[in-house]
Amino acid sequence: MLMHTTSRSGAWSVLWQIISMDVLVYLLIWHVNRQRDAQCQILKLGEAERSRAAQQELTTRFGSHEIRTRLSVARGFVELVRDSTGEARTRSDAQLVMGELDKAAALNSSLLTLVQVGLPTAPSPVRFFLDDLVEGVLHRWTPTAQRAWSCDTSAAVMFGNPERLEAALDCLVENAVKFTDQGDSIRIEAHIDRGEAVLTVSDSGIGIPPEEVADVFETFRTGSASPDRAGSGLGLAIVAAIAEAMHGSVEVHSVVGSGTRFTIRCSASAVDRRPADVFDGDTSEVGQPEPLEDRPPRRAARLIAKLSRAT
Repeated sequence: MLMHTTSRSGAWSVLWQIISMDVLVYLLIWHVNRQRDAQCQILKLGEAERSRAAQQELTTRFGSHEIRTRLSVARGFVELVRDSTGEARTRSDAQLVMGELDKAAALNSSLLTLVQVGLPTAPSPVRFFLDDLVEGVLHRWTPTAQRAWSCDTSAAVMFGNPERLEAALDCLVENAVKFTDQGDSIRIEAHIDRGEAVLTVSDSGIGIPPEEVADVFETFRTGSASPDRAGSGLGLAIVAAIAEAMHGSVEVHSVVGSGTRFTIRCSASAVDRRPADVFDGDTSEVGQPEPLEDRPPRRAARLIAKLSRAT
């Protein structure tokens, strides 16, 4: 009797183990299937996002091109009217229309830049010189406004997207020109600080009221201190978007009546969504000063002249 009971208990134990193993196998299969479905869903979402981004970029470029073409045609005809008439009133009106068309073209360009910065695609990173980029910006802007221009840059190597960094500096310099007067100072500084590129644009203009400083990077936000100088409200939004895309930051410090200073900080190897193998594992040059003997003669001569002026 005891042996029969023990035998039946052992059979139930074996049966329970079989059932438990079956349940465990079923749960493992269910878990694996769920993981596979989740991965497929993630891949589909990623593909959909890439497709949406590509479509958005195509639509933006096409729309911007069409608008720019119409504005160029309209400006050409207005310029023809201005040049072919002798009436002062007509010439004045034509000049006014041309000015408005130029503003519309600049707004179109700013909107395109803002949209492109937010897209998940970016051109391949390139090697460039930080001082060359800053001096190029200064060279373009110096003839446009009678300001006390100055700059202080480091001869350092960076890897990344120079076009976007240049666009950010252009927006900051344009903002400085807009809110300064003839004779005011505008200074651009760029150097490497512990592996970070630090770019600063400061001016001695009218400044920003303290209550508006926190909102200056909002899209379409314009200052109230001088409404007649306000622009489209896109320039500083573009700067903030570029800094974010380069995994950096932008700061502002301003005193009403004394001026404003904007500072962009980003990695010296800042690359928008950089592929893992883009530098082939060699980033030893990043953020390092470029020896004069290794630079092209033009760069070395310009750097020596710049240092001589500083001393």
